[in-house]
Amino acid sequence: MRQSGRSLGTLALITMLAGCGGDNGITPPPPTTTTTLATQPPPTTTPSTPPTTLPAQCTFAPGPVTRFAISPRELRTDGEQIGIPVRARPNWDEVVCIDKDKSHRIDFNANQRNADGRESCYEGPVTWRVVEDSDGIITDQSSRHPDNFIWRINMEPRGRSGQVQLSATLDGLTSYPWQSGSGYRQEPLRIVSMSKNEMERDCLCIYRGNGVYEGARCSKLP
Repeated sequence: MRQSGRSLGTLALITMLAGCGGDNGITPPPPTTTTTLATQPPPTTTPSTPPTTLPAQCTFAPGPVTRFAISPRELRTDGEQIGIPVRARPNWDEVVCIDKDKSHRIDFNANQRNADGRESCYEGPVTWRVVEDSDGIITDQSSRHPDNFIWRINMEPRGRSGQVQLSATLDGLTSYPWQSGSGYRQEPLRIVSMSKNEMERDCLCIYRGNGVYEGARCSKLP
């Protein structure tokens, strides 16, 4: 059967529109995109640095140390604090006197000074040494200061007459006994154990520190 030209044209137009995805009312959905998040490493924790402890500032006069001496600071005999008996002879010959029949504890001071005679800063610490203990009367010794500027010695003569010699060093300097810059020789400080009668006869000075002595018959009085 023969179709009209109008019918054939209409059919061709419909076919063309269908092939081009024309006006069919269906829009394909957009493709789905999946985003993968990268795993992040945990934050790095940096340990805090502890604060630096600065050394204490020296409050003395500037160094270096040029003079250094040791001297007795305190004496306890049989547990009781007493004045420090000293036998002082001419030519700066001095010793600490202790009773040979009692127990003793002596604390010693170390003192440092610069070229101007002022107590000065130092590198330290002080090193103490027993030069002589002829009768073995020292029973114990220990530091009473962070840099050993106070040194303690315990002694038990037990009736023995003997001698102890004590020396110290600081910043390469060896100590003088009693005071530096005076007439003392550079030698150890001496402690002598003796009888009570000998002490009453010979040990006429009481040392009070810093070059100060007492005693009615003491030759060191000004």
